[in-house]
Amino acid sequence: MTTIYAGLEKYALFTKDQKIPFQWIQPGNTGNTGGGSGKPHGTTIWTPTATGTVIQFDPKPNYDTGDHYMVLPYPTQPPKRLRTTCGNWSALTPADWAKSQQMEGPVAEYVGQGYQYTCAWACNPKDGLRYWAGAQKWQSLKNVTVSLANPIFWVYECSLDALRHTFTYKWLVINGQKIDVNIEVPAVLHPSKQEYSIAVQMDGNKVGDAYSALLSNLVTEWE
Repeated sequence: MTTIYAGLEKYALFTKDQKIPFQWIQPGNTGNTGGGSGKPHGTTIWTPTATGTVIQFDPKPNYDTGDHYMVLPYPTQPPKRLRTTCGNWSALTPADWAKSQQMEGPVAEYVGQGYQYTCAWACNPKDGLRYWAGAQKWQSLKNVTVSLANPIFWVYECSLDALRHTFTYKWLVINGQKIDVNIEVPAVLHPSKQEYSIAVQMDGNKVGDAYSALLSNLVTEWE
């Protein structure tokens, strides 16, 4: 049985994480700022429009991050397949992309049975396309360069093996180009949580330039 949730970018952004499905939240300092650090954190304005949701991120200096994620109803069984589709996830303009340190997502994450499975992509102006490799953090997908200066259509599929505690990036389609990936990643131990979520993240540069992104037609599905 396949479970599908569509149009996720249309929901509102909240300031407090109440673990309520279909609410976007910004949990605070993550990524380059060192997790739950006490460093100053920037602000985000989340504006749904007819063509997608505009995300305006005004970071603090020194690589502040804008992590935005949504908790969804928890699967009754560990998923065997995850697919994420996004009509667009890119900087709003080429000028916005030039101010980005990195943009991450769309991210689909399942946490259950003591393990965390995080299926995520990222792009930055220096290293091109990267995938999340669990304990090995971000790894480059060699010979693949993607610029988020223009609209990008995304769809990718991962498989999960709850017995072996691994997830595998099967394939990725970017603007009509299919890339067979077939990279297996060990899941990370996480005994204290059960959650399924979808996320996007905008990273600021060293000086904290503000920039905007556009997110549209975001769909996650699992079976």
